[in-house]
Amino acid sequence: MLGAALLFSRPAQASSDKTITIAPTYDGKVSLLDKKGNYISNKNVRSNKSYRYYGKPLIIKGKAVFIERVLDLNTYIGKNIYIPLGDGGYVKSENVTSSYEKDGKIYLSIRKNSYIYDKKGKRIKNYHGQSYLKAGSNFQYRAKLASTYNPMVLYNIGKGHYVNAQYVSKVDGKGVVRLNHNAYVYDKKGKRVGKTVLGINTLVKYVGKWKKATKNSVIFTLKSDKKDTSYTLPTKKIKGTTYVAIGKNAYVKTVNLELLNGRTIMAKGPIKLTVKHDQAALDSKLNPTTKIYRHSQKLISDYVVSFGYGDMQGIYYHIKGTNYYLDWGPGEEYPDNNVTDQESANFSVRQHMQDSSYLDKHYTMISFNKTVPTYDASGKVTGNLKRYGSNYVADQARYIWNDSDKKAELYYHLTTGVSEPEGDEDPAKGTWTPFNIYVKASDAFLVTGLKLKASNTLQEAEATHDQTVTETTKQQVDSLLAKVNSVKASDEYRLSSFEMRKNYDQAVAALTKAKDNSRTSQSTVSTLLDYVQNVQKQLDGKKIKVKDVNDLSKVEANAVFSLMQNVNTGDKMRVTIYTDFASKSGRYQSGFKNSQRSHFVLIDANSKKHDLNVSDYATD
Repeated sequence: MLGAALLFSRPAQASSDKTITIAPTYDGKVSLLDKKGNYISNKNVRSNKSYRYYGKPLIIKGKAVFIERVLDLNTYIGKNIYIPLGDGGYVKSENVTSSYEKDGKIYLSIRKNSYIYDKKGKRIKNYHGQSYLKAGSNFQYRAKLASTYNPMVLYNIGKGHYVNAQYVSKVDGKGVVRLNHNAYVYDKKGKRVGKTVLGINTLVKYVGKWKKATKNSVIFTLKSDKKDTSYTLPTKKIKGTTYVAIGKNAYVKTVNLELLNGRTIMAKGPIKLTVKHDQAALDSKLNPTTKIYRHSQKLISDYVVSFGYGDMQGIYYHIKGTNYYLDWGPGEEYPDNNVTDQESANFSVRQHMQDSSYLDKHYTMISFNKTVPTYDASGKVTGNLKRYGSNYVADQARYIWNDSDKKAELYYHLTTGVSEPEGDEDPAKGTWTPFNIYVKASDAFLVTGLKLKASNTLQEAEATHDQTVTETTKQQVDSLLAKVNSVKASDEYRLSSFEMRKNYDQAVAALTKAKDNSRTSQSTVSTLLDYVQNVQKQLDGKKIKVKDVNDLSKVEANAVFSLMQNVNTGDKMRVTIYTDFASKSGRYQSGFKNSQRSHFVLIDANSKKHDLNVSDYATD
């Protein structure tokens, strides 16, 4: 029950010195509200300042709020994607343009005449007196969307002015936690204490002091920037569940905590999540797959990664024990532990985990704070690399002799420059530019992500820089180059990304050139041999597994289309979809309809169109 927290032995307001302290905010102030929760124009209080409050906190229950949207309730049935109408009916998602709320009811706007189907994809000829939905009509959604209450807890500071508890860091001089869910109180043995329920969004004083978080902290506050300090509270594990003390022999579950002294709480993880609608998982390259997670499915996520910046930031939850990610949804809403503010998310969580860089999770990343010289495999200068615009993927750390410096030192081999998306004009996947250059490790500003171990030693580089190529190395080179044609014919090469194939081609060309030059040293050839072997191992192309290559489902088609784009996007090429007109000859550009009418088309650098064969990219 809401407000029960006010009766507990450690309620936030129980003190003769009744003050609240305002939490830090980005602009140092918090807007004031009236007793109905409406903002008062040009009235605010200051962060880190304390204000006297009067009486008990005012709780405004408010109206129920939806925590899901009907247009997001994609349901995968057979080969198509549907939107539920409620009460057992479904309509193809492509036929619904929008939804709206009126008088507490949800309506779907129908784009074209649409048949109605059951949960098995069979047509319903009589659905509440209708055999189909007419184009331009608005159909009332016949089920209830998931909803909850998001009560507002207000502190009265006098003169009709109130402060939202969300922005309070201390009550009566004591630190507080804000609840993201109605919470029971437990004793040290994990048994419930009476019938007390602490209400969602209320503030509860905790026992002990907050302290700087460590890598082992179960919960910790979100850092506003790299210089900010993350804090945590002492926790206690009881029968496998983690708690925070809020009184003598009184505890609440950490999963029920949203804010600590006004700061967002993050969980170390793993955490539980609930899928809100049918959706296809993403692979380790963040490409769509044919793996489907279903509505209401419970999953465990063990870490979170982000890619991009600002409005273009993507947040991806890794599913524990798999190679799959799920897309959280709009990145600008992350993190928000209040489930009522997760309406547009693809799944719901009680607490978020701190996101880390997707690039750092999967690659070794190099960045520079100045323009630096670039080198070839023999240590000769080839040009300059400017500091701005990209971070760089390194696949090799190797000691190379530099004739100009008369010494060997550690170099990184850069294969790709990556610019993450920042604005609407940027590709959602960012820009990945192939490279084949070496830079001195000493010139790198930051080296993050996966650790690279040097593939040789300083002594080996010094000893072999003026040595002729050994017969053993020549045989290794000949053996590797003899396999190039078979590599290029393989799916691993053919279906790798454009950038990956170009990296392999550059590596082979460099090794071939060095092999044919009698003056090339053992050190240089060994470096290039290592380079080709590394890139060849990275070739990861494979066909999409489908049920029938001649009759793709929309989920399968999306995965195949994504693969085609990755393989063929480059050198001013692109892939799109054209669909045959139903009643006349010709095609029009569209989304995928079905395998009988839709075609995947490559548009080359000269704007010529070429139909792509699905069986070259998918297998059943």
